[in-house]
Amino acid sequence: MSELTQCNFCSLRKIKRRATGEGKTVTLRQSSEGIKVFVHRKDEDLLPWNDDTPPEKSNQVSEFYGLSGGCVC
Repeated sequence: MSELTQCNFCSLRKIKRRATGEGKTVTLRQSSEGIKVFVHRKDEDLLPWNDDTPPEKSNQVSEFYGLSGGCVC
């Protein structure tokens, strides 16, 4: 990994901090491709990215191939 690249653990930590500030929840879901990351209000359904809908209609914000238990930057 490049010295200038943030690891997935730190990226997720940043996503969680921002979501908390906006009063939203972060949900992780395992998929066949990796781990999908959603930021949503508690009453919202999880809307993953797909080819038929524009990204702004989704509340999926990222997808990781793997996620470590701690920082590996």
